[in-house]
Amino acid sequence: MGAEENISENPVCWACGAAMPPENNYCGKCGQGRGRFVHWYYKHTGAVFLTLTIGPFALYFIWRSPVLSRGAKCAYTAIISIVTWYVASAILGFWRFVRDLTAAARF
Repeated sequence: MGAEENISENPVCWACGAAMPPENNYCGKCGQGRGRFVHWYYKHTGAVFLTLTIGPFALYFIWRSPVLSRGAKCAYTAIISIVTWYVASAILGFWRFVRDLTAAARF
């Protein structure tokens, strides 16, 4: 029980592991926020926005997020993987269509 009290009294930073006083909302070593002070790109709305703008590269921020649960991270990963596969196969299909169209136009 003494260890549990020590953890709640002296939390550690989720990003760098440095000890943080309970009254601080930001880590003094790396500057990362805690609780509601976490940057926007680590929250659900940030994950959706980043996915729509930078695609599968959003997975880096999703898996580093201290806010998202493991289940949410897995769900985002599955959805992003499926959408990425679909878009890649659609681009490949369009490329083949254009290639065949230009090959048929040659005499």
